[in-house]
Amino acid sequence: MNSIVLFVVDHKHRDLPSYSLIGYFLTQLGHEVKYVALPKLREVLSKESPQFIVYPKPNYPKDLFALFVEQGGKLIVIDTEGNNQEMFHKYKISLAPNLFFVWNQKSLNKYIEFDDGDDHRVVVGGYYRGDFLHSSMRHVHPQRN
Repeated sequence: MNSIVLFVVDHKHRDLPSYSLIGYFLTQLGHEVKYVALPKLREVLSKESPQFIVYPKPNYPKDLFALFVEQGGKLIVIDTEGNNQEMFHKYKISLAPNLFFVWNQKSLNKYIEFDDGDDHRVVVGGYYRGDFLHSSMRHVHPQRN
């Protein structure tokens, strides 16, 4: 049985385009993909049972996600805040995500403690918002002057 992946969209103009692209490829692999605006997350989770939640940053409602993880769900963070310019800024993470995508090696070094190499991984995923800047994706959006 294929998985249900729920993407939590914090800022639609910043997060939704890339989430949609990732979702497109996940559907090609046979997974069901759903999207929810951040303020509607609790409401949707009371009705839906995804196997994966993709969240835009590692500071999330611990009470809600602790129950989700306890019931076997997997939490994925794709850090939309990205390459934080404050060198020593670090999120206080009380519930480690199962998979945490960061932008670069400096970010990885900040959160390496959450990578146990098994059920919790921290991975450099790069600048995912730049996917649409690649020449192979330019046809997706109209040209801008």
